[in-house]
Amino acid sequence: GIDATLNYPMYYAIRNGYQQKQSLYNLGTAYRQQNTLKNPGWEVNFIDNHDTDRFLQMNGVTDQQYRSALAYLFFMEGIPCVYYGTEQLYRGRVADNSNRQPLWPSHYNNDTYMYGFLKNLSAAHEHFQVWTTTYEERWRDEQVYCFVRGLLLICTSNTPGQAQARTIPNLPFAGKQFCNWMWQDAGCSEGASTMTIIVPSSGEPLILYGK
Repeated sequence: GIDATLNYPMYYAIRNGYQQKQSLYNLGTAYRQQNTLKNPGWEVNFIDNHDTDRFLQMNGVTDQQYRSALAYLFFMEGIPCVYYGTEQLYRGRVADNSNRQPLWPSHYNNDTYMYGFLKNLSAAHEHFQVWTTTYEERWRDEQVYCFVRGLLLICTSNTPGQAQARTIPNLPFAGKQFCNWMWQDAGCSEGASTMTIIVPSSGEPLILYGK
């Protein structure tokens, strides 16, 4: 049998939610369908590859939308797969093969903001051994989606330019401090099992952890 497959159902759900700004409520529905598989953790998850237009190719899509989609990709159930050139914010279409442009003209620049962002996502994925934890949805509506993996809370929105505040229950922060993985210099605060979480107007995803 086949041990793992490219996860096209979740590819469409992620693109619809974060790129096209359709309801993120549907993201949770798609995940529930995936979770009926025998081994959902073996699915290879992606948001663009050599057979698709790149995420940023769509007119009007922002880097922040891309980062929200990538945050979901790294911490959802399954194996995250990042297409080369993502760290350089490459655009490109299948129609003219521009989605397969060579990487060397970028001089393999590792000083881009996206390179650092992906490095931080990868570090969190490894540090918290996400694959050993359970995916638990905590909030979903048209504009905000939040879930936990162990001591991690990931909150994303599809509305860059507009802050989104939600009161999220059943968080892993009771009796702990919570910190922002992406902004370690910001310090930590006292946590609780129910908290009001604000996804900033920048549209950047929140990756919070308890300690």
